[in-house]
Amino acid sequence: MDGNRRWARSRGLLASDGHKTGVKALRCLVQASIARSIDYVTVYAFSSENWKRSKTELDFLFTLLTESAIKELDSLKEEGVKVCFIGDLSVFEDTKLERAIKKLEDETKSNTKLVLNIALNYGSASELKQAANTILNEVNLDEIINIDEQEFSKYLMTSSYPDIDLVIRTGGKQRLSNFLLWQSASAKLFFTDTYWPDFDESLLDSALQLLGLNSREAVNFA
Repeated sequence: MDGNRRWARSRGLLASDGHKTGVKALRCLVQASIARSIDYVTVYAFSSENWKRSKTELDFLFTLLTESAIKELDSLKEEGVKVCFIGDLSVFEDTKLERAIKKLEDETKSNTKLVLNIALNYGSASELKQAANTILNEVNLDEIINIDEQEFSKYLMTSSYPDIDLVIRTGGKQRLSNFLLWQSASAKLFFTDTYWPDFDESLLDSALQLLGLNSREAVNFA
């Protein structure tokens, strides 16, 4: 979900305004995905490489995430959305954000209409390293030698999800930026210059149609 800050800058607004509008775009995406029978959506909310941003912006982002998790809980439950988080969440231990995340996951875990997977403090290279280390610790040598891609996938943070069909990258950048590299190996890629706050249903449909997917066909995208 790239381009919040540039969207705000182009309008003479604060970065915080871009992030707040970005939350509204995410709400639109969730509703549009449900309407199109999309089964899984994974959004890159915060990269493990985003810690270089100013403390002021980081504090605002985490407060916004906390408030959004609390505010949207009832709507997500009503709409049948199951919310999950991936990434290194240990850095948020004993915080309001951690409590909001756990409540959101716990109270939506039985929903089946859409799985909304939120990548928070996530980096794909770290995920792959963690998976490899877990295998080394838990699997004997003979089994490691014979491990295949399907078995390796069981050690990823997305082990209970199917691989990705479609990756959509907003904001004009044409790279994956350390996002779900293993899971996107066979995915189709759609890049747009549109900043995330301006992402809407029509752009989603354009992506689905351009890549040969029917807008009403169930897909898994990020």
